[in-house]
Amino acid sequence: MTSFFLSNEDVAVFVRRGKITLEQYELITGVTYQPAE
Repeated sequence: MTSFFLSNEDVAVFVRRGKITLEQYELITGVTYQPAE
């Protein structure tokens, strides 16, 4: 298993840039991604 040491903000940036999917975000962070309004 690869460990990820990223803040939620870092992950959110990757998601917005399309580097990772929302599914990957959820697996990495253990939470459901809620985009800021």
